[in-house]
Amino acid sequence: MSCLVKLPKDDGKPPKLDASLDPYTFVFPPPLTTATITIEFCDRVRASAIENQIPVLPPSSADGIDEYQNRKSLTKSTFRLHRATWVQTELCLTFPTPAIGCVSLIPLSSEETAGRFRIWLTTPNEPEPLLMWDRKVEGGFPELKVLVSLSVTVVCFYN
Repeated sequence: MSCLVKLPKDDGKPPKLDASLDPYTFVFPPPLTTATITIEFCDRVRASAIENQIPVLPPSSADGIDEYQNRKSLTKSTFRLHRATWVQTELCLTFPTPAIGCVSLIPLSSEETAGRFRIWLTTPNEPEPLLMWDRKVEGGFPELKVLVSLSVTVVCFYN
């Protein structure tokens, strides 16, 4: 799939498009001037942990090997992203666009980021991002009610 506009063969003139559909008139959005939240999480999960929690039955024939591998890979990816995307969705629903410009996800997968789940707040008024939650420091993942309450307090203070 491409947004490139192709010229017609017959007359060589560019096609006439509504300005809202013409890719040549698209403009990249300006930098955000509102607070943003970044969820930094590790998507590295031991295969044994996944297999113990979500059983994926091996194929009964050689024909099902590819399907088995695809299901196993999909199960791992779904498990890794579930908490981060759930928190992202809940924060987007809780804070309408003027309060929070965006809630972004940063997946990490190196040895030193194993088990990481951090939530950062960036505001236009502060030069450094503010760490709102760290799973290892706080001793676990945030309860959504606690995270929303903390976010409301921090966003209202910095906005």
